[in-house]
Amino acid sequence: MTHEQWLHIDGLRIRCLTAGERGPHILLLHGGGIDSASLSWRFTIEALAPYYRVYAPDLPGYGFSDKPKIAYTTEFFIDFVQKLLDALKLSRASLIGLSMGGAIALGVALRAPERVEKLVLIDSYGLQERLQAHFLVWALTRWARLQQNIAVLPMRYSQTVLKLGMQVLTGNPSFITPEILEEVAQWARHPKARRAFAYWLRDEIRWNSVKTNFLGDLGRIEAPVLLIHGERDRIVPVEAARRAQRLFKNAQLHVIPQCGHWAPRERPEEVHRVILEFLKNPSHSI
Repeated sequence: MTHEQWLHIDGLRIRCLTAGERGPHILLLHGGGIDSASLSWRFTIEALAPYYRVYAPDLPGYGFSDKPKIAYTTEFFIDFVQKLLDALKLSRASLIGLSMGGAIALGVALRAPERVEKLVLIDSYGLQERLQAHFLVWALTRWARLQQNIAVLPMRYSQTVLKLGMQVLTGNPSFITPEILEEVAQWARHPKARRAFAYWLRDEIRWNSVKTNFLGDLGRIEAPVLLIHGERDRIVPVEAARRAQRLFKNAQLHVIPQCGHWAPRERPEEVHRVILEFLKNPSHSI
């Protein structure tokens, strides 16, 4: 059974989902956009809870956690996760990060390696120098009116707009059902749902590169690493994960066919199977 826990960290009220009563500690870090622990991880929590003690926070600015008007940067989230581990009284945990959450997990592993048992990076950000259509993305983040709309205005998505966004995010058209569209739309309607992501994008996207690029540091990570990546990921191409695997000291890569950037929701059974095999196997082989 999943429980809801509320923490106070640096004056922020943080919602954290918890489950499981035995085994090592697992921390799940969701992605950007309008994501939350519930949206990306609710099936993953259920799959891991019989074997592990699982924690899935809504990061500051996301979900039901506080959304103050502050500088949301990758560095901010890396610092926050270390404070979250302290608040949860976890000296060490395995980190599982999706997209932006993968970059945060990587940052924690580099800054505080003694606190990271294993790393699972799912369609992870932080493994490339530039984005797809990079200059266009940069230009959009500098458009003041768009920035304001993304950050603060209520969102009344039409089915067409939602479908277009989901087609970019996912790799299998059959996944985009009316039910999943409505679920995503409900999270998009939360007050200030996009503020943190808008600020994060503006800090991250430089005119010719991204700010957070860990490629030169991956060889320093001693913890075993599992990369899970959708073959049809349009946001972080699978080639980025293949290159990253070669740079880690101890990493494996599992590519999921006909899957995009949201593997935990598109292909949950396969994602959970591969994660459990990796976490349970002392040799870390899949």
